[in-house]
Amino acid sequence: MKTMNSKEEAQRYARLLKNFYGELYSYILANAAIIFLWALFDGGHFWPIWIILIWGATLVVKASKLHIIDHSIYTECDKLRDKFLFMKKDWEERKVEQLVKRAEDKGLFKEKKADTASSTKAASAPEKPAATTDKSAAKAPAKKPAVKKAPAKKPAAKKPAVSKTKKS
Repeated sequence: MKTMNSKEEAQRYARLLKNFYGELYSYILANAAIIFLWALFDGGHFWPIWIILIWGATLVVKASKLHIIDHSIYTECDKLRDKFLFMKKDWEERKVEQLVKRAEDKGLFKEKKADTASSTKAASAPEKPAATTDKSAAKAPAKKPAVKKAPAKKPAAKKPAVSKTKKS
């Protein structure tokens, strides 16, 4: 059992446990359904084993992280993290920096002024929208006119059928 230092930590741990047990319940139900489908369609090679093993292995690691089972399983898996490029602990931070730099280079971010005067002004009074000289931009978007449906056309009157009989 993991030791807690505050009520917030206990609440967080309880939420993580609740999520874990929900996933465990889903694992059991989904695998039961998959095995049922396998048996329903004449069995054959037991392909559900791959789903059971892979999903089950992730659940074992999560249970170890939550101290439900031996925590050493999680610590060993955590050591493998450095072997994979996208799983390293600092990968996410480096990726965010890369994405922000790319967005700044393209001008997608508005640069913020670091002036203390502007920050105190913003804190004291709400910022008003800038006045525009273009009148079309200041107007609210016009509503589209309602499209009236044309009245239904009456079917054309049918001509009486003319019999094509020979006169003798």
